[in-house]
Amino acid sequence: METALYSKQALSIVEQVSLLEKRGVLIENVTFAQQVLETVSYYRFSAYLYPFRKNDGTDNYVPGTSFNQCWQYYRFDRKLRFCIIDAIERVEVATKTRIVNHLAMKYGSFSYRNTSTFAKPLNFFRYQELLSFIDTETKKSKEEFVEHFRCTYDTSNGLPLWMAVEVMTFGNMLTLFRLMKKQDKQVIAKSFGSNEHVFESWLTNLNYVRNICAHHGRLWNRQLAVNPLIPAKDLRWHEAAYPISPNRIYSTLCILKSLLDVIVPQSNWKARFYSILAEFPMIHRISMAIPEDFEKSAIWR
Repeated sequence: METALYSKQALSIVEQVSLLEKRGVLIENVTFAQQVLETVSYYRFSAYLYPFRKNDGTDNYVPGTSFNQCWQYYRFDRKLRFCIIDAIERVEVATKTRIVNHLAMKYGSFSYRNTSTFAKPLNFFRYQELLSFIDTETKKSKEEFVEHFRCTYDTSNGLPLWMAVEVMTFGNMLTLFRLMKKQDKQVIAKSFGSNEHVFESWLTNLNYVRNICAHHGRLWNRQLAVNPLIPAKDLRWHEAAYPISPNRIYSTLCILKSLLDVIVPQSNWKARFYSILAEFPMIHRISMAIPEDFEKSAIWR
């Protein structure tokens, strides 16, 4: 298939605002619009305008599309990302802790360096990739706990597991969990009120959403590429009045609410999420598959 050469030329900020206006966007304040595009970039901001494009094959927007309104969508999405990344951090730390406690007590301090710790057949590529990442991060780390260990102990076996997880990413933790034996996965998942298949899919979804947040991507009106499993036997997830679509961010929010109820039941995270929704009443919740009156559902009560 022959591909075309990209021929679009860069536009100045003034030209970018003029282009939006030409395409039908209501620019309430030209100076403000220019300030936004100087800070956010046209390309990033256009993602929040995209749902308002005409369905006629052009780049024009439906009448009434407002720059200021889309700026509110952008602000909402930013605050939502901060709220979600905070919850994911708590899940990550708690999951690492439970994995460490279980594997270290059952198999030893350096159990992750021993292939017998993991399920058979072992995915050696993923396993070696994990070890390589840990060793590389350990060598270049300036963390006080790593330098103390290097200066005090034999490092031929690397770091003990409870230190090793501190240099792991969320993705590394997910790999570690995937490599574990089924019975060990079950112990960890059960501690979060789940089973190993559902919990692994939840971690996979959270890793994907975390990466979106880390790269300042859009969550509002986004169809997720990595869908979590919905617990088949937990009736809270199957209320007809409050459907949960796995391919929208509401499913991730439900996962975080369920896990935080286990990890930090006293957390005010739910209230923070509610306050963001209340601050932006103009946001169409349906675009995130958030059901009407979802606060009354069993998961959120």
